[in-house]
Amino acid sequence: MVEAVAADVCGQREDANAADDGRARHADAHSPKRGVLHGAEDARRGSEAPALRRGISRHHIKALQLHADDPLHAELVQGSQPRGGADRGVAVNGHRHTQNNTRPQKNTEEHRYGKHTNIVSIDLLVFGPHADDIEIGLGGTVARHTAAGHRVGLCDLTRAELSSNGTPDTRAAEAAAAARVLGAAWRENLGWPDGGIAETPSIIRSAVDLIRGHRPRAIAVPYWDDRHPDHVAASQVLRRAAFTSALRRYETQDDAWRPDWICYYFINDGTTPSFVIDVSDYYQQKRDALDCYRSQFTPDGAESVSTRLTASTFRQLVESRDAQFGALAGVAFAEGLVVREPLQRSGLLKHVP
Repeated sequence: MVEAVAADVCGQREDANAADDGRARHADAHSPKRGVLHGAEDARRGSEAPALRRGISRHHIKALQLHADDPLHAELVQGSQPRGGADRGVAVNGHRHTQNNTRPQKNTEEHRYGKHTNIVSIDLLVFGPHADDIEIGLGGTVARHTAAGHRVGLCDLTRAELSSNGTPDTRAAEAAAAARVLGAAWRENLGWPDGGIAETPSIIRSAVDLIRGHRPRAIAVPYWDDRHPDHVAASQVLRRAAFTSALRRYETQDDAWRPDWICYYFINDGTTPSFVIDVSDYYQQKRDALDCYRSQFTPDGAESVSTRLTASTFRQLVESRDAQFGALAGVAFAEGLVVREPLQRSGLLKHVP
């Protein structure tokens, strides 16, 4: 059913990347117990999404655009080649897997979207509280990085069981289809409780396991000031998990891992961005990925209800924000991000390291 819905939503994308096959083994005693934190491939959105209020409207905002030849653009993922060391992977069925570089892995849709088992180190890991959050806030950036050859993994945190529209199976299919459109290497769902994201030991551990298992160079998480409680909670939990991942005495299946940095993207609310990514050439991919979520934006059937997402103005709000960031940077469309640390440059010349 999942594949059938996915095909109906967006069709199949024939851009699967080859990966390595490995031998599975069970998680050790330090791995989190499954339950609400089981690795599910389902993804559903939570309660009714609001309009994008508090947008950026001040004419004097100085947005920093990252061009392909700008050193800050390279800093987002620090190059397209995976880091050295053993390749890692996390399965969604409760087992842990370690990469074996000598054996090629079967390149199947089931492996790449929702049921993968062995994943090499990735460049960028993007977290979203509910399926479609990543596409709303960072769809163009994901598409740009995958087009440049960077390996990008997507992780939905909840199954969005409190969503007004859609079912778990439908949302899982939509999320998988959107991942294909954006060219993501894989997509997972951690199965955290919708409406109940909190800094509990088990939730923190499951996020640490994912980060250590995939060893991303950069992490993108929701901006910490958002009207949706799940988005705020996810931002806090993921910041804590990224910090904990670097603690060598915090024992898990995999070794400690510290990403180069954490970037925060906007879903509903926004502020002056630290920088923006020019996504003009990839904006149609973002639109196509959002179109995959028919259950959220254009639901049909007797049980569907009107929400903020079903209003035509919601997509308009998303595009107007991206167009505004783009206009501030002198391009058609751009997506804004915030970082907590100062951005270091070697001089004042715009495109010279």
